[in-house]
Amino acid sequence: MVSLSVIRRAKEIGIRKVLGASVVGIVGLFVAEYAWVLLENVLAWPLAYWLVSKWLADYTYHIRLVGYPSWG
Repeated sequence: MVSLSVIRRAKEIGIRKVLGASVVGIVGLFVAEYAWVLLENVLAWPLAYWLVSKWLADYTYHIRLVGYPSWG
């Protein structure tokens, strides 16, 4: 995902570099952009697990989500 974003923004990166941006600053732009994706995943996966567990608990025949502890 990051490599595709770098390829698409190659001109922007070049212009920033010509205008004096440091490599750390340019990399920081990408890290900040994808840090939100990581944060959203950290929040979404436990919520999705909890919702699916509650949904599956209502069925007559239960299954256990393998490899994960029961959270309630």
